[in-house]
Amino acid sequence: MKPNPMKLIACLVALCALSFAGPQDAAKASGPQNITRLRDEIRVLESVLNQNLTQAFPAPFAYLNAAHGAYLPGYGVIFTFEINLSRPSMGPFEGTPTAATERAKREEARRKFDQAKDLAQRVLADFSHTLDQLGPDESVAVIVYGSAATAQGVEKSTAVLRVAKKDVDQYRANALDRAGFMSKVQTLEY
Repeated sequence: MKPNPMKLIACLVALCALSFAGPQDAAKASGPQNITRLRDEIRVLESVLNQNLTQAFPAPFAYLNAAHGAYLPGYGVIFTFEINLSRPSMGPFEGTPTAATERAKREEARRKFDQAKDLAQRVLADFSHTLDQLGPDESVAVIVYGSAATAQGVEKSTAVLRVAKKDVDQYRANALDRAGFMSKVQTLEY
């Protein structure tokens, strides 16, 4: 018996339609109920991050880029900001760098970067519950970019702090204490 070409074409069209509809339908099922409301929630968390940045790094040029958030379907919400890890150069008035001054600059940069990571962790713990529109299988992440001027040029650092929304919800419901929540925050640094 010969296969019917029309049936084959219909099957191919159906398979293509299913392959295209599948991921989109899955994203809709786990995505936000109201994207407009989620946008407003993201703006609130951006504001919280920016207020904390201004308080933690008050000097001019202390942070290079304000916090911005975005929703990534199937993943969750991501926030980014960039901080200046070294004080502005005094140019020729600074003098010749020594090993001790370079070491002090590296230590200061490390301290500032750790301070920015701690700030991101605190904001995740204290405010990420405000992202009500996220599904439990989605995440909230903060990416901290750091830039430090050295004798060799500009050194860049990146830290990614991520926590699952289900862990945020457990912490909010007191099913996790603060130490337990902080242990759920995954950190990748490079």
